[in-house]
Amino acid sequence: MIEAGSAVTEYRPGDKVHGEMAHRPTNAIRAANIFPLKPGMSPELAVFTDPAIFALGAIHDAQVKVGDAIAVFGMGALGLIAIQIARLNGALQVFAVDRIPERLELARQFGADVALNATACDPALEIKLLTDKKGVDAAIDISGAYGALQAAIRSVHPGGILVSASYFKGDRSPLDLGAEWHHNRLTLVGSMPVWGMLHRCHPMWDLNRLRRTALWLVESGKVEVAPMIARRYRYEQAIEAYRFIHDHPEEGAKTLLVY
Repeated sequence: MIEAGSAVTEYRPGDKVHGEMAHRPTNAIRAANIFPLKPGMSPELAVFTDPAIFALGAIHDAQVKVGDAIAVFGMGALGLIAIQIARLNGALQVFAVDRIPERLELARQFGADVALNATACDPALEIKLLTDKKGVDAAIDISGAYGALQAAIRSVHPGGILVSASYFKGDRSPLDLGAEWHHNRLTLVGSMPVWGMLHRCHPMWDLNRLRRTALWLVESGKVEVAPMIARRYRYEQAIEAYRFIHDHPEEGAKTLLVY
């Protein structure tokens, strides 16, 4: 921190802080939206507090309980963190689905029982077969792909929960809502713990509590994040960094800009 407003009492210039900010050398942000960097904690690890907030919100929306079977579609940073939080919640079976072998290997490392490559199998069918043809209690889609959302619908048992924590864009492929969706009476939940959205356990939970809990998960090492880091680029190399992310999705789940 290089400067603090006159009304800010909890921070001083020179303090090391972190929070959700734009990619630029300097930011002006409210004190309530930043956290002090824990002594001994790497700033690189603090970057994962933001995806941990979304992953934790998705797990809450999926109502993951001890003994549940769950599937997570999309092994980016959010999906890899969601798998670990599901384990902390007591999930008995955890399925990871993606199209990139390297990310599936990370999913196994982080606690997934089964990692399914969607280019080599029908993941929904495999999940059904591996759960005695029942399906999982809840599926979380964090891929942003309509095909993955369709597979997630097909992977859940009757009366189960489907959480969509993705932002969908691009090809707007139609969904088939006349088969498993209709007959199995699935509950579709949109997950977005920002922009003033109330937590579904409000007032016991709100965004501030979600943030504090996500921060604790990262600070305490309850969720492991360092293996997700692929490469580091200086801020001046941002164009090269984004090109690398686009051209090499198999290279880790997180690319960092260093200022």
